[in-house]
Amino acid sequence: MIKRVSGRVWLSLATAVILVVIIYLSRHEIMQSWHLLGKVDMSIILWLIPLQFLSFYSMGASMFSYLRAQGRARHISAPDLARLSLEMNFVNHILPSAGVSGVSYIGWRLKFYGISPSKSAAAQLIRIVATFIAYVVILLVSVTAMLFDGSLNRLTVIVTIGLAILIFGVVAIVVYILEHNKNFENTAKKIINFVNKSIQVITFGRYKKGVKSSKSLAGFLNELQKDYCQVKSKKKMIIKPFFWGLVLNLSDIAMFYCVFLALGHPINPAPLVAAYGLAGASSIFMVTPGGAGAYELIMVAFLAAAGIDNQAGIAAIVLTRVLLMAGTIIGGYAFYQQAIVKRGKSDDTDANS
Repeated sequence: MIKRVSGRVWLSLATAVILVVIIYLSRHEIMQSWHLLGKVDMSIILWLIPLQFLSFYSMGASMFSYLRAQGRARHISAPDLARLSLEMNFVNHILPSAGVSGVSYIGWRLKFYGISPSKSAAAQLIRIVATFIAYVVILLVSVTAMLFDGSLNRLTVIVTIGLAILIFGVVAIVVYILEHNKNFENTAKKIINFVNKSIQVITFGRYKKGVKSSKSLAGFLNELQKDYCQVKSKKKMIIKPFFWGLVLNLSDIAMFYCVFLALGHPINPAPLVAAYGLAGASSIFMVTPGGAGAYELIMVAFLAAAGIDNQAGIAAIVLTRVLLMAGTIIGGYAFYQQAIVKRGKSDDTDANS
């Protein structure tokens, strides 16, 4: 009798295949970066290691600081927090799903710490909102600095206004839904119907079972609304996530700036802040892992339009992205794989029992 292959084995194989594909598709950038490493100041490049770890850690800290303010996740130690952050970043950057994979993955991981999916989703929503708002603050400070030193141009103003409207618009929509929806039963039914129809279209009508009950989703949305009401009544709960959002954005931008310095091309960091936000916002709509390809193109194009030397921009952005990809794989893959093997066993056991 042939033994059935477990889901965790398929997931591990799929992740390994995706990694191979990413490395293959990025082979030209990797070779270009390898040649560039001989021309950079390695003492500055080495700063990317602590900066990337700080970026990873702050993403997790933003979420866990909110959970701890609720009296949850206090039993999660600092090493575990760092590990979970590395895993989440690995999934977010490697799997092509605009960050959805990271949300699902960390929700699955946190259930082993006694945190429900709704509480995990609420914490991640707070993290995303706090990070977005923190970025807008940094962007406005950068634009103000450009205004005073006379380097502000029309393109930067347009991008700044566009990003601010986009971010606050998304936040306003989420707040409106949570504020005014008194009964999520109908909302859940509409979402389930949409998902079922989408599945039928994708499978050409072969898969007709779909999701029948909307009760679980309605309960999930109601729990999410309760968390929102709690944050609304205790606004101090958002302070620490906002602080870690600032750290996350600043450390990410600092990594790009360090590579410019290492290449001997110091630039005004203000346009870099705008380019980082524009590329990040655009990557939401990209199906490639981490927005690979288009992310770099958008950053380079904006920096060139802002007056940054085109060759220096291409070299710095490509080198930074390749080094960060390497750091993401090295820092997160082993922990991710260990979690899949160890925690996946319990899920397989539950499914077979």
